[in-house]
Amino acid sequence: MSKLWKDSILAKKVIKQKYIVHLIVILFVLLSILGLKNFNLRDWDEGAFALQGQWLATMGAQGKPFNFQTPPLFQSLIAILFSLFQVNPKMLPLLSIIFSCITIYIIYHLAKILFSQKEGVYSIILFIS
Repeated sequence: MSKLWKDSILAKKVIKQKYIVHLIVILFVLLSILGLKNFNLRDWDEGAFALQGQWLATMGAQGKPFNFQTPPLFQSLIAILFSLFQVNPKMLPLLSIIFSCITIYIIYHLAKILFSQKEGVYSIILFIS
């Protein structure tokens, strides 16, 4: 490498290991958002969670509730999202992307504490792929 590149501020910031996790998360978010162009609710539980969230957001005005076989935290967060931004199925993956980013940071910090920083990076790459 040239001396100019080694002394540049950009090289010092990119090479630092602590920024690699943030770069991976940003890349994950960008690729996830780009993958939402042709989004449909794929699994049956995504549709059920969306309908339960819609029912909670409208305070029961949208038909009968489903039986809540799971803890209602995710459905409640969907209801808050629907209350703020209206009922739009395109908003549902954003909640999943946010939780995935939080999970990435948790996995990285656990692996870094238990093993090393390098294994933390490998573990989040494995989690994302």
